[in-house]
Amino acid sequence: MSEDSDEITLNTGQRLALNLDSHIVIDAGAGTGKTMTIVERVVQHYLEEDQRATRILPQPERPRRLEGGTIVSPMAERKDLRDWGGLLPGEVVLLTFTVAAADKMRDELRQKIARLDVGSYGSSGGYDADPRITDKGFPEQLLMLVEDAPIGTIDSFFNQLVAPFRSLLGDELGDDVVTESEILRIVEQSINTLWRLPNSQNLYGDAVDAGIPVADVADVLAARDRISQHYSGRYKATKILSPLISKSIFITESERGLLDSNEKIDPNLLHERIMSSIRPEDIDEVVTNFHSIIEDFVDATRTNLAGLTPRGQWEQGTRIDVLATLSDQGPPTGDWQRLIWLSRVFLCISSSQLLQDKATLFPSKKLPNSDEWRAGIASYSALKNPSKENLKTVWEGCQNRAKDVMNSQVGKRVRHHARLALILDSRNGSGIPQGAPQTLEHLPEELPERLPLGRPPQGFAFDLAAESRNLDDIRIVLKGLTGIVDVLKERDDVHEHRDIALLAGDLLLANCPRVCRLFYPTTVIEALDSLDEMTWRDDHIHRAFAALEALEENPSMAGEAAGRLSEIRADLERRHSDLRSIRRRYRAFIIDEAQDNSPLQWRMLSRLWGPREIRSGEVEEPDTDWQPTVCYVGDMKQSIYAFRQAEVAGFRQFAERLRTINRHEFANLSELTREPVLRSGIQSRDPRFSHERQIVRASELMATNARNLTGWVHFETTEGASSLSPQEVDARREGQISLTINYRTDGDLLQVMNEWWEDLFGDRHRFFPNADYYASPQRLLPSSKKEHHRGVLEWICPVRNDGDEDPPTELTTYIDPFGPGKPDSFERQAMMIAERIQALTECRDTRVRRADGEWQVIQSDKKPIRYSDIMILMASRSKIRDALIRHLRDHNIPVQADREGGLMRRPVVAELDGLLQFIARPSSRFAAAWVARSSLIGMDDASLQAFLSVGRNENLLEHLLVHSASERQQALVQRWLELSAAGRLIDLLDETIDQSDLLVAHCEEGAIQDVERFVNEVRLISNSVGGDPIVIADRLRDLREQEGRALEGKNTPERDAVQLMSIHNAKGLEAKVVFVTDLFSKKQVTLTNEDQSRLIVNPEFFAGHPAPWPGDKYPASAMWQHSRRIALQRKNAEARRLLYVAATRVEQHLVIVGSPEKTEWIDEAGLKIDWKYSESQTTLGQMWAESLRQASHRRGETSTQSPWVAAEDDGQPHPLNSGAGADRVLNPGSLQNDGWLRAEEPGHPKSGMRIYHHPDCFRSEDTNENVLHSPLVRQTMLDQAVNDSRLAPVELTTRKSTGARIRLAPHRLSKIDACPRRHWFETRGGLKPDPISSTNQHDEEDEQDPRASRLMDEQDGPPSAETEGAPNLPSPTQLGLIVHRMLEVGIGNPGPDGAQPSMALPEIWSNPVESRLSDSNLLAEVFAELMPRGVDEVKTEQVVTTMLQRIEEGLVGRLTHAEVIDGERVEGLRTEYPFTISNQVSFEMVSRTRWTPDGIEQLAGIERARIDMDGSIDLALCSAHEDGSSSIRPIDLKTEQAASILDNSGPLLEALGNHDTEPANDAEIEMLRHHRLQLALYHRALEMMEATRPEGQRRRVERPAILVGVTGRLVIYPVEMFEQAQAQIDDILATAARMELATELPLADFQRLPQSEAHVCAMCPFSMGDLPICGPLSETEASIEA
Repeated sequence: MSEDSDEITLNTGQRLALNLDSHIVIDAGAGTGKTMTIVERVVQHYLEEDQRATRILPQPERPRRLEGGTIVSPMAERKDLRDWGGLLPGEVVLLTFTVAAADKMRDELRQKIARLDVGSYGSSGGYDADPRITDKGFPEQLLMLVEDAPIGTIDSFFNQLVAPFRSLLGDELGDDVVTESEILRIVEQSINTLWRLPNSQNLYGDAVDAGIPVADVADVLAARDRISQHYSGRYKATKILSPLISKSIFITESERGLLDSNEKIDPNLLHERIMSSIRPEDIDEVVTNFHSIIEDFVDATRTNLAGLTPRGQWEQGTRIDVLATLSDQGPPTGDWQRLIWLSRVFLCISSSQLLQDKATLFPSKKLPNSDEWRAGIASYSALKNPSKENLKTVWEGCQNRAKDVMNSQVGKRVRHHARLALILDSRNGSGIPQGAPQTLEHLPEELPERLPLGRPPQGFAFDLAAESRNLDDIRIVLKGLTGIVDVLKERDDVHEHRDIALLAGDLLLANCPRVCRLFYPTTVIEALDSLDEMTWRDDHIHRAFAALEALEENPSMAGEAAGRLSEIRADLERRHSDLRSIRRRYRAFIIDEAQDNSPLQWRMLSRLWGPREIRSGEVEEPDTDWQPTVCYVGDMKQSIYAFRQAEVAGFRQFAERLRTINRHEFANLSELTREPVLRSGIQSRDPRFSHERQIVRASELMATNARNLTGWVHFETTEGASSLSPQEVDARREGQISLTINYRTDGDLLQVMNEWWEDLFGDRHRFFPNADYYASPQRLLPSSKKEHHRGVLEWICPVRNDGDEDPPTELTTYIDPFGPGKPDSFERQAMMIAERIQALTECRDTRVRRADGEWQVIQSDKKPIRYSDIMILMASRSKIRDALIRHLRDHNIPVQADREGGLMRRPVVAELDGLLQFIARPSSRFAAAWVARSSLIGMDDASLQAFLSVGRNENLLEHLLVHSASERQQALVQRWLELSAAGRLIDLLDETIDQSDLLVAHCEEGAIQDVERFVNEVRLISNSVGGDPIVIADRLRDLREQEGRALEGKNTPERDAVQLMSIHNAKGLEAKVVFVTDLFSKKQVTLTNEDQSRLIVNPEFFAGHPAPWPGDKYPASAMWQHSRRIALQRKNAEARRLLYVAATRVEQHLVIVGSPEKTEWIDEAGLKIDWKYSESQTTLGQMWAESLRQASHRRGETSTQSPWVAAEDDGQPHPLNSGAGADRVLNPGSLQNDGWLRAEEPGHPKSGMRIYHHPDCFRSEDTNENVLHSPLVRQTMLDQAVNDSRLAPVELTTRKSTGARIRLAPHRLSKIDACPRRHWFETRGGLKPDPISSTNQHDEEDEQDPRASRLMDEQDGPPSAETEGAPNLPSPTQLGLIVHRMLEVGIGNPGPDGAQPSMALPEIWSNPVESRLSDSNLLAEVFAELMPRGVDEVKTEQVVTTMLQRIEEGLVGRLTHAEVIDGERVEGLRTEYPFTISNQVSFEMVSRTRWTPDGIEQLAGIERARIDMDGSIDLALCSAHEDGSSSIRPIDLKTEQAASILDNSGPLLEALGNHDTEPANDAEIEMLRHHRLQLALYHRALEMMEATRPEGQRRRVERPAILVGVTGRLVIYPVEMFEQAQAQIDDILATAARMELATELPLADFQRLPQSEAHVCAMCPFSMGDLPICGPLSETEASIEA
């Protein structure tokens, strides 16, 4: 295949995914090129003019055709976008999961578009030609539009969506996104607030003020009190409340469909939900089997009754009596009743642990017997033979049959549901005696304060009504907490991403908007809240209109709303119209990583797919549920973000809906099947090659590529030799496309992993078979480039025995994890990983041990591996992370850990935390000891005891001065006292970090990032709660104590280092070598956090586990049992996906790490593996090992061949049952050649597995290269190196810095010139004018335009009367933006007088363009873009049009109409010309210093600096002169005194009609003077630009000029004023540099202005407001200073 053709070749799956005429769901396996496919699909949406979206949907409003901007292509080469038939970037929504992924997607899209060019199909010279592109500048237009296209995360898209409608939505959200620590604080504060609220009707106002909705106050407080009772007090109840907010999305999802008309959990609907998780046929199978079993048991018993009972009959109420009744009556008909029948059978035939999975049926082959419930019959041993043996055989058969049924997958599932029936069954009429073992008594609605004596809590249970009430209490309290949290966030002026999604729900009418609930009638609210699972439909809105119509016909039913029904209708119609208008904007959606969407995100996104606005004369309303073309991409096997409330089931559910809609569209949308046909039942259209302009270069028509260039792809086309099943073909036909070609992993290694996935995702692991959260196996195929690459698979399986002796106690001895001492799995794994990496990077041979004890050498790859090519993945970061980092550093291996666990737990951060605790509470002996023992002070035991030997309540911080070990340490403590007294905690932390031994003691990688993150967190807390050290210290303590939600440290790789990260963070990454660690840990598959909080939340169910009485025993809860089972299944399913994600990151070399307990080396046998498989807590390692066993058995391998198969597995049907089995003994010597991992195929020999069990596997026998040192020895060696007397002393001198560089905005020059003091306030003082000044504040909208900051300078110009009594015009800045925008896009360009300009110009400068300054349509477009709300548009238009007319009639207008004036003719121009200029300035030396314990230290002296400035010149006019010269002139437009146009009076207007270019009056002179520095800078920038051109091609730079907007006059700077300005620039830049660079530069160095310049102060925000902080000197002050 040629290199060129490879550029445009996609595999079959990818080509099918380009079908723009169907909705598409792409199931993209790991490494299958989904990003490339998505980018290609987006580009095809842009380029294809005939597609589903263009045929059935109206074209939305297109971008305004505004010339100018950054497009270089001339107008002749651009496309009129309003006439383009394809989709524009703004019409295609592209969303993904993370900001980084979105940035990467946008970047790849830019690169793809940038390569597009006109011409026949082909790729060469870095360009991809496409015949559909007929205008050379079209790709450049697309590139510009891509920058503003809806490409990003779902959250950012929702944010953009709601931004224009916030006032309509009543949005009071803060501007900032709440930080991780802040949301923890807010939730904690909300819970405390909830507990404090009194439950008294006359004090309900407190609850309303706190944020609880007024209609819910009574319910919330009552539910709160019940929860407190149900969880035996507030302390335990708080544990269930704490995670509620973070799990609210799933709670909302699970309650959907369970509420009755009163918004309460309906017990009947709850019961239906429980039963939906079990299949009726499963119940029938198990019940039928058990009926047969107990019939046989009872019949055999009746046959031998005389010998089994005293009187030949059993007593009523005994077990046999009840069992016989159940047998004789037989199972009832209903599913629930059959489960109850089965639960009663279980009660009869089991003795204990029925509520667990350990119950034994027919114990000892008979019925259980106890005093509480007697068996009623004797054992079979009471009979004589042959009756005894016959009965024993029958009873034993019943026991075995029952065991077989219960151990089957169906049996386990039904047993679980029967257990739920047992808990919820009242047992009325069952004949089972009260108090029989394992029977449960239902608790009353009002729980007793204490239980009857002798009755344990586990003997009670909640009935279904009580379960519903318990769930309601959680729901209702969540509603109250949410309200309180919202108030707290509003108070702190912050919001969460979820708040934006909820606002989007209000905007898209997914529910009744919250702002409308205050005035909409109840029936309308209920209708709007009735959106069903078909979330894209608007049926609920139509129901709301119907409800409103009914109220209009009978207003008396509307209550208080009766008088405003017309306003309500108008409001609802507007909101519905807005919804349809928003939908109209978007014609295609592409959603990446869709498996990670939350239910709320699916719900909101699908609301955009419903009916849109279609205007008269446009296309007819299409007959489809989803109007835009929808494509979503994902892989259920890679959904691992349930903790972020991602719901994997949504992907499968929406896939099924997508296929249904595609079938409907193919049958009913004739637009898709008319000529030319877009949809076919047998093939899919490839839009790249199926249009009239299809022209392909001959070079592309090679045999290997030709089939990929056809216009249609048959659905039956395969990737390889194997054929597709009918189901797979149907899936393709209906829009479900699988990408199966893997471009990442070496072929043989990929095929080995394929074997694993068959079992890992097999159906046998589906406890709930109807659940949608289980992934299915997908066999990936290697790409042609990787197909014949072998790859490497290794298992680091550390032995877990040895270590009986005590470890050494000498601090100088390195503690070997494989030496004496108790074996530590984490330490052993970490050490072996470090040794393996060392061997890889040094190209050292390794060895495995054969069963006979001999070593077998494995030759290393002679090509060394870089550290950055290695990735270590952790399933959890509990203990393994620290061990890994320590051992890697012991072996001198650089490591970079990402998200390294709790920030507050890091040693370096803990010491700073202790310091702040000490500062906050200087009399705390605990905090004092914390700091004294830290590396900051370093006291030993004796010194610490002496330090703390003072009276209580002493200030120990002051006392520390006396006990400091050195003068430097004493100076540091003194500095703590000074800075803490001044409230400068951030400075205290910064100087402590710089001047203590903290980073010497903690010199590990990432310590600097840790302390920076900690200081930033303290800064955020300080900004949030104030600077009180006690409050800050308490917040830090709370963060430290947060378990499971603690702040996580994040470090970014900076160099060639091993990457250490969690599997979750590795998503989307890849590496040559991947270690997957600690696979046999149970950490990943437990519900520890849920059990501790007593709250489980799943999308299907949520439940608490009430514990009303003290102790560790609790009443039984069916909802808890069921929710916990679902949670375990979901966790197990996600753990399997986690293993898949981890393994599929690899390119060449995969290393599995971890070993089961009791792993040991057996001499003359091999490595013995303890083979276990726990269904309730299956570890990742057990899953992987079991997949080896199942794959080997599936291939027909026996125990005599494969070490993974046990002898008892031979001859068993497939799949095998999982569980504890015989130990496996592995021979690493033989397995490294054939690991029994896959079948041998032609060209693909069997794959081996290298098994390393001990560090000796990586060590040479004859070298001493692996000497490791203890921490004490390493520290001693470091200390010796530091104090080596051979090192020459270093004399510290103040260096002179010549490389200082700062940035400065051009518009600040005039401010510094007018008053350097103001610049000091805004830079060194850190003050902003907005909070101080109550006037002259610019709108937020001003900052949306990059010119706003430059135009703000106009507000500080010469004083005028326009701000007093002025009409309601836009602010000066806003008005300036409008006029500047009109000048930018509307000014004409005459072009050169001839073919070429007199001096070379870019085409964009010299292309002729007609003037549009008087174009009313253009003005309307600019007004729509920039006009602020609430201004007088008529008068604004009058002002703007007058200015533009005067500019057009003035000198600039005449010149740009090609008029020759004074021998000058304009031949080109550029508006908004960007420039960057770097100015070298010199000044009196300033010092850079810092405080140290030894005094002030001089760091550098600076006497030169480079000041970088960038900006844009409003207008640069290029002219040719009659003397043959060429020039360029910078011109700045000023719109000051704009309001004077309305009354035709003002100082500037006095010069109206004057056509001179000299200043005509004082007002113009003052304007020139005020802006002289900025214009001189523009002149300098153009001079520097011209200086870069070759001699003879440079234009003369003319003196700058100001274009006066109110008169249209062009005023050129007089020579003298301009030369003075040029001379002043460097002085002002020097002042700015000194102010920026000097460490100490007091405000007193910059004097206040005298009274003669009071007009400057009048315009300064720091002399305004209620508390002015500056102003002109009074005459008295001036005389004193003089």
